[in-house]
This record gives sequence, structure tokens and C-alpha cells, in this order.
Amino acid sequence: VVSSVSVFITNQGCFSTLLSHLKAHCKNKSYLLKIESVISQELRRYLARQMFVFIGEEWECGSGYWLPEDDPVYPSLNTLPY
Repeated sequence: VVSSVSVFITNQGCFSTLLSHLKAHCKNKSYLLKIESVISQELRRYLARQMFVFIGEEWECGSGYWLPEDDPVYPSLNTLPY
């Protein structure tokens, strides 16, 4: 999925709406949500505020993972590849 992203201006762009729908779908289906190759530090910080887990150092380009906190797999997110 490709989307425009606005992390500087709250509630601008379609990314936050798309992300909330993806998270709801993943929660309903018990899926793991992964966003690959997060290069922008602003996007990484935004996704971290949205409860995504990033493995590796903050300066590294990596993938962000999201699961509901009550999912039994949640504690293992830090072991996934980046």
C-alpha cells in the first residue's frame, strides 16, 4: 500500500485514516501489521507514537511492526527481523 504521509500537520493527508483502518482490520483478523523500509525519522517517530515497534537503532532504516498489546505474540515483537 502506498499512501501520502503528513506527519508534520495533524490530521492532514490520508495516512492516519488508512493506518487506523489497517490496524482495525489486523486486530479483527489477528494479523501482524508491518510497514517496511521506514527511512524518514519523522515517520518512524509518528509510527512509534502509534504503538509500532522498531527493532534496531533509531537511525537505521527498518520495519515497524504493530499488534494489539493484548495479543500473546506482542512480547516477542522485538525478536523480529529488521
